[in-house]
Amino acid sequence: MNQAPKILCVDDEPLFLTALEAVLTPHGYQPILVQNGQDALTALQHKPISLVILDINMPEMDGFEVCRRIKEDETLCHLPVVMITA
Repeated sequence: MNQAPKILCVDDEPLFLTALEAVLTPHGYQPILVQNGQDALTALQHKPISLVILDINMPEMDGFEVCRRIKEDETLCHLPVVMITA
């Protein structure tokens, strides 16, 4: 049995995360929902992720910084990142 591709969804707005989950799950994806950049980086170290959907405007660590750290990491640099903003 194939495991559903995991998509890491990063946004500080819980309502938007709920909306992403509602859109992705029926299409066979497994959303991993986190609300900040540090939790996103931690999740990337512990779960095989296929795609990151990343909010740009977040407190403490914005999406640009999270993306920079992903692309600087030799084990993650191949990972596609979609940047979003409201």
